[in-house]
Amino acid sequence: MIKYRKWKIILLVPSILWAVIILYLSVTPMPDKEMPFPLYDKVLHLAAFALLSFLMAIPRLPKRAGVRMLIIPIAFGALIEIVQFFVPARQMDILDWVADILGSATAFALFVFIAFLIKRFQAGKPQDTVRV
Repeated sequence: MIKYRKWKIILLVPSILWAVIILYLSVTPMPDKEMPFPLYDKVLHLAAFALLSFLMAIPRLPKRAGVRMLIIPIAFGALIEIVQFFVPARQMDILDWVADILGSATAFALFVFIAFLIKRFQAGKPQDTVRV
């Protein structure tokens, strides 16, 4: 049991590091570069939180990962937007949080789909519904 806990903690490190990187990038001033296309920052939010959700699911792969993949990143995104309200060089944007939610939801949907495919194509196992 101790070995499993040790690995679980080790597997949490990438998600914690990625969350710290997201937080750092969220509170530092944005460069004065022009965006390549209008919703570029929203795509970045979606991708960053999709990756965060996947990284948060890794330690829970044998069991349910849904809460960790959805609730924690969505709450973290809301917290970042609240913090940005108080940072002079940044501004709070509810659409950024919506993009965070969509990123986490996309990662969750992809995770459920992959888990379904794995379970379905495993040899000798019953083809039940997948728990996430």
